[in-house]
Amino acid sequence: MDEIKLDVALDIIQRKIAYFIKNNKEKDIKIFKKQLEELLKEEEKIYELDEETIKKVFEVYLKEIKVKGDF
Repeated sequence: MDEIKLDVALDIIQRKIAYFIKNNKEKDIKIFKKQLEELLKEEEKIYELDEETIKKVFEVYLKEIKVKGDF
């Protein structure tokens, strides 16, 4: 795995997590917690070099943070 690709994937997922927390509109704490845990599991999978998760980060989350323009 390319170290730069890994670093960029981690940066993207961390920005996604920060955006999720910052812009949370969920009133049910259980739902919020579950969604946050899913993102944190994806971050852990990146550390484990899971190719599918890294691909998802680049194909889905990168586009989301580009469109939102907050990052």
